[in-house]
Amino acid sequence: MSDHWPALSFSKRSVGDRLRRDFDPDHDVILYVGTGNPESTGDPNHRRRLLSAIKPEPNVIHETRRLVPTESWKEAQRDYRGRWEHSLTIRYAWDIVGFPLAADLIPNSYRLLGKMQNLGNVVEVVDGERDALLGLEIISVELNLQPVATAFDDNRAIISSDPAVSKEIGRIAANIIERAQRGGMEVIRVAPVRLVESDIQIILHKKWREQRGLCTLCGGTLIIGGSNKLLQASADRIDSKIIRYDAGNVHITHLGCNLAKNDVTIIEFNDWLKVVRGMEKVAGASTS
Repeated sequence: MSDHWPALSFSKRSVGDRLRRDFDPDHDVILYVGTGNPESTGDPNHRRRLLSAIKPEPNVIHETRRLVPTESWKEAQRDYRGRWEHSLTIRYAWDIVGFPLAADLIPNSYRLLGKMQNLGNVVEVVDGERDALLGLEIISVELNLQPVATAFDDNRAIISSDPAVSKEIGRIAANIIERAQRGGMEVIRVAPVRLVESDIQIILHKKWREQRGLCTLCGGTLIIGGSNKLLQASADRIDSKIIRYDAGNVHITHLGCNLAKNDVTIIEFNDWLKVVRGMEKVAGASTS
């Protein structure tokens, strides 16, 4: 797996249609297996071997030439004209250490790949052989992807989110829209006069994922549900002087932390936080 061909490619579009229907990127992976044919698997160290594990984005089938480097596409069309014209983008990839023989670990699944109806297709690893794959040593591969390859990432973040988190983010986004409409505040604009709540939700989902569900002000867990409003998740503008809620000026905090820092500097807020956590006392204050 490398930048030479950062795509899961196939000649028959029906393969992509099947993966769109059946592949779950939150739970499934696809394994690359080298063939035994010297013409299609040139490196003898790769033949009949388990090579890589990947997670593609199944939602969109692309023209392969849009995902791979120009020289790679020209080379493929020169040597294998008309093949591999359709692809799914690869979002995560790992090389399998040692390239073990597929027949040693998954003999029945490997045998299925050789059946005529499965040529150029994918097969599901049969029950009883999956455990043999879980102990494989793998190395993460960072791929240099074209912009089109990552275009669905924001939508995938929403699709893959916990339903409770999605509901909470929907509430936060609705509150932002309500405040903007009430106070004339600028939020997200894709047209001069239109606020788009779905765009706000995409930004908030990304923030929630980047923050790993933690408040950026105190570092505590963001609470979903519950009756304590101070622990409720809240969208906070990083620089209050900038009226826009956009990707560069918003993070998610506890409502209590948000309110506490509203009228003070971040230094004063951190001093307050240390006292609340019991880390230090206020100078000159009595605790008796």
